[in-house]
Amino acid sequence: MKFEILHLKRRLKYLCLVLALCVAVIFSILLLARRTNSSPDKYKFIRLETNALSTLSEWRNHSVDRYIIYSCNGRIGKVHCSGWGNRLIGIVALYILANVTDRKLGIIMDNPCNLTDFLVPNIYNWSVSAESLAGRSSIFIDVRNNHGFTNSLKKLNFNAEFPQDVVYIASNQDYHFPLFKNKLYRNRLHWITGRSTALIYKHILEILFKPHHNIQRQLDVFLAKIKKDPDRTLTCAQIRLGKNPTIPWDNRALNTLESVRMIWRFFRQRRPTSWIFVTTDSQEVRDEAKSMFSMNVLDTEGEIIHMDKAYRGDICRGMTKLILDQWILINCDTLVISASSFGRIPAFIRGTPFGLYLFANSSITPWNPFRYFIH
Repeated sequence: MKFEILHLKRRLKYLCLVLALCVAVIFSILLLARRTNSSPDKYKFIRLETNALSTLSEWRNHSVDRYIIYSCNGRIGKVHCSGWGNRLIGIVALYILANVTDRKLGIIMDNPCNLTDFLVPNIYNWSVSAESLAGRSSIFIDVRNNHGFTNSLKKLNFNAEFPQDVVYIASNQDYHFPLFKNKLYRNRLHWITGRSTALIYKHILEILFKPHHNIQRQLDVFLAKIKKDPDRTLTCAQIRLGKNPTIPWDNRALNTLESVRMIWRFFRQRRPTSWIFVTTDSQEVRDEAKSMFSMNVLDTEGEIIHMDKAYRGDICRGMTKLILDQWILINCDTLVISASSFGRIPAFIRGTPFGLYLFANSSITPWNPFRYFIH
């Protein structure tokens, strides 16, 4: 009896050792995979996950008889559509709304300049002209910053409320959360379950947009400089001060020149092995970066503008810089962003939390927007 117990103990001990070894091997494999995939290909726009691309691509270009149009057209100063980051939020929201309501999404934006001179359709064709929609029943609704409308989408039958052929909408809020709660549309949104808001944005924006050939050419030239020295990385910062002498019409202040010193210290830790790129709403910050980091700094041409407050200068050249800068941020090995939708969008498209930091309250902290999932 004692012999059998001793034999059983030895067998259990042996099984425990084998199990521990298996766990260690699995953990090592996972750790290696994480390191292998810890940063995106810094010269490529990250491709969609196969399943997500398949699901979203199957969303057909619905009946051409009914449209939802993201609308931002009219004279500068008379029409306000929010900044570029908030416009992208509205476009993503309307893409989802159009698909769950069996409508086709179109984008008409000529304020401050024609969008199709900078971005063009990628997989989904959103290009449409106002002339082609003439004669159809239509309505325009401005629901920017309208939390009441956003919350109503939890129960609203959109086509019953807006039966018109064409619904022109100015929007700058997320709609996927309330639409996911709407029993009329929930089954059409099954693909977002288990995905973060960051991945939802990444997938949809990849479907909608690619750079116009003029933007792509400038992006290729910029990245070619980095490719010449593969041992150097690209460290970037999107620094938004808010109201400042360059953009005096902004309605709030986010950061100060003094707090930006924190980013300069962050950059110094990466010299001389990294290129430095800074996009900002402050000419003073832009000049200071060039002065402090000299030959390590890469910059893009053009004036600094706020897209909704483009009151002076070469506005379309400034819009080129704005959109080009955002596409550069997607390619950064290390990216520091302000609490701003302009910076969050490329952080989402970049597709990884590794090397991603948030600059807020005079501090820089790691940021992972991919960990919050929809259930």
